[in-house]
Formats: sequence, C-alpha cells, structure tokens
Amino acid sequence: MAPSQGRQAARVGAGILVTRVLGFVRERVFAQFFGDGPAADAFRAALRIPNVIRNLLGEGTLAASFIPVFAGLVEQGRDDDARRLAGVIASFLIVLAAVATLVGIFLAPIITDFVAPGFSGTTRDLTIRLVEIMFPTYAAPAVWNIAQIAVLLALGGILLSTRLAVALAWGALVGSVLQLLVQLPTTLRLVGRMHWGVQLAAPGVRRVIRTWIPVVFGAGVYQVSSIVETQLASLLQQGAVAILGYAQLVANVPVALFGISVAAAALPELSRDAVGPGIETLRRRVAEGARRVAYFVIPSAFGCAALATPIIAALFQTGAFGPDETALAAGVLAAFAIGLPAQAASRLRHPCACSPPAITPSAIPRRRSESPRCRSRFPQPLRSY
Repeated sequence: MAPSQGRQAARVGAGILVTRVLGFVRERVFAQFFGDGPAADAFRAALRIPNVIRNLLGEGTLAASFIPVFAGLVEQGRDDDARRLAGVIASFLIVLAAVATLVGIFLAPIITDFVAPGFSGTTRDLTIRLVEIMFPTYAAPAVWNIAQIAVLLALGGILLSTRLAVALAWGALVGSVLQLLVQLPTTLRLVGRMHWGVQLAAPGVRRVIRTWIPVVFGAGVYQVSSIVETQLASLLQQGAVAILGYAQLVANVPVALFGISVAAAALPELSRDAVGPGIETLRRRVAEGARRVAYFVIPSAFGCAALATPIIAALFQTGAFGPDETALAAGVLAAFAIGLPAQAASRLRHPCACSPPAITPSAIPRRRSESPRCRSRFPQPLRSY
C-alpha cells in the first residue's frame, strides 16, 4: 500500500529537520568565532551566489519539470526511456553547472561588486577569494554541515577570522564533494543503468527543458529578492549581511519543514493527477496540501515574531555573538515572520502550476490504476537543505 501524502511529507520533513539541526550547530559555532564581524559579512555574501545557482539549476525548479515527465514514462512502462531521460538531464545539469562554475570563478570580482556593492578594502578582497573557492559549492545538506563544523572546531582556536573564513570555505567545498560521493551510490542503485550524454532527441528531454525555463524565471523572482537583500545590507553598517543571514536561517525552518516537504511529497501524485480523467483530484490534493502548510506555518510565524529574541539568543548568543547582535537579529527575524505563510504556500503552488503542462493527456495514455511499480521502483527523492 502506498504511503499517504501526509506520511511522505513527514518523511521528507524529518530528513530536512536533521540537516537543519546540523545547520544550527554549524551556525552556532560560526557565531562563536565570527559574530557579525567583517569576515562573517564576507562569508555570507560569498555563499549567496552558489546558493542562488543551486536553487535555479536544481532543487525545486528542475524537480518540478523533470519529475512529471519521468513519472509519466514510468507509468507507461517505458523504464528504458525514463532512465535515458534521467541520464540526459543529469548530464545536462553537470555541463551547465561546470560552465557556471568556471564563469563564476573567472568573474568573482564582478560578482562580488554586484552582490555586495557596499564592501570595500579587506572585506571585499576576502569576499572575492571566498567566492572563488565556494562557487562550486552547490550542495548544502548534512555532510556539508558536518565538514564545516569540523573545520571550525579544529581551527577556530588557532586561526584568526580572515584565515579561518578561508579555511571554512575550503571545508564547505570539501563537504559538497563528500555529500555527492555519499549520495551517488544510492542514486545509481535506485535508477539503475543510465544513458549519459546531452541528447536533446531523447524522449521527454525537450519537454523537461521547455517547462523548466519558465519555472527558473518564476523561482528567479525569489532569488533576485535575496540578492537585493544582500546588496542593501552591504550598504549598511558592518555586520548587517551577517545578521541578515542568521535571521534568514531561522525564518527558513518553517518554510523548509512544512512548505517544501509538503510540496516535495505531493509533486509525484500531482503529476499523475494532472494527466488523469478529471481535474477535481488535483484540486483536492492542492487544497489538502495548502491546509496542511497553513496549519503549521501560521503558528510558526506568530512564534517567530513573538519569541524572536529568546530564539536567537538560544541558538546563536555565544562567543563573538553577544546581546547586541541578538537584538538586531531578533528584529530582522520578526520582520521575516510576516511573509512566512505566503512564502511557504508558494512552495506548494509553484510546482503545481507547472506540472499539468509537463504531461498532457494526448502525450500519455490513461494511467494504470495506482501503479505500485512506479512507487516502489522509483521512490520519492529526499531533498537536502
């Protein structure tokens, strides 16, 4: 019997929770050594662009266009075509990421001036160096966090802030590589034999790319907003970029646990419903997911606003992060709380909006009842944050 959407969302949410806990451990150690000093500003700004690239090239954007087409092929029993599609999209993503990395490293000074126009002197120079190191850092899950925690604990009492920031950047890069190596065997085992190569003529590839492009532009609105926030913060007093990062980490927890987990769990079912005989099931699933998201996120938003100061103090107030930094970060968190319900709800409706065009009834025959083979052989992927 296939697990319910709520149970699937709980599993995804549990995985996200583990990485978030590790992320808070990492940030507490980070706050102890860096506080809101210039090295903290430089590190936050340097990490912003890799995060934007990761969000635009992968995560929800590619999943929203790839999973519906992939699930449609599996529903038809076309496993070889599904594997070929997975291999081509993976190859395409690797090539695109490699090109973006080379361009990003080469243009690190220009990127730094664009993302943090208020930085100058040693802070700007450090940011440029960190961008060059961390631009290939497209993954941010558990092993990535563990690698950075290890660097901070091992070298935090030895290196000064600038040198420690450079060492932490290398730790982040190594953590990304390790995370890839950890996930790769399981991924290859689940997918089976894949056909590598950028072949646009392969079944479903053009459809994935065609539906992915508008999703990227839609997600780009949020990513542009995050860059603008960093730009404005860099023009304020020293530490503003770092404080913004601490508050965002807390504000993103309800979105990740409830908005993203529900959307990730619902997407395969929504993709199948989109090609069914009627639209009512699709509407019912979207409404159910929206209610589930609102049930958890709205109280979380009130909690973030009302308890901002004790939350920030409990998580980060240590070492170089004192009461003044806590007060600043708490004010930013309270402001972020206002938009949490809308932000979380958009994570569910964002992939839903692009799922129906990805597979049309004319392109795929009427689905089999329940299709247990699809659910068992190609399980829901667990996203990492």
